[in-house]
Amino acid sequence: MPKPLEIRLERTRLLSLNFQRKQHVDVESLPEIVELEVSLSGSSNYNYSQKQLYVRLFVSLDQDDIPFTLDAAYEGVFQLSKRPKKEEVQRLERINCPAILFPFLRECIAEVTRRGDLDPVHLPAINFVELSKDSLKPEEIKKTARKKNQG
Repeated sequence: MPKPLEIRLERTRLLSLNFQRKQHVDVESLPEIVELEVSLSGSSNYNYSQKQLYVRLFVSLDQDDIPFTLDAAYEGVFQLSKRPKKEEVQRLERINCPAILFPFLRECIAEVTRRGDLDPVHLPAINFVELSKDSLKPEEIKKTARKKNQG
């Protein structure tokens, strides 16, 4: 029986982050609960010779009823135990690796919004298996979160 494919997260890194507090927004005048529309997309690159998969997640928050704008890009490098079949690479790119990487991105966004003197924004959990069943491309992922604002 062949050994199953094993993946190991080698490293993560924040590739880019743009957080801007809106200067002329009175936080006190905003609704206490705001529906956040979170745009999430992803990309990946498989290095065949090194058996490494590079997965990048991109998130964007920008709407009138929140006191900031945010764009972030986060990357994870995954070491594979063997060269996978094309179908396995697709599963890793769409499900496994984004599911492993997403909590790191969520924590980063929560921390930067907290440091912006706001309640931390916790992006909603995403079920990448369900998204895959829905045949959504990463570029089509949009989630909604509830957020209480404070000044």
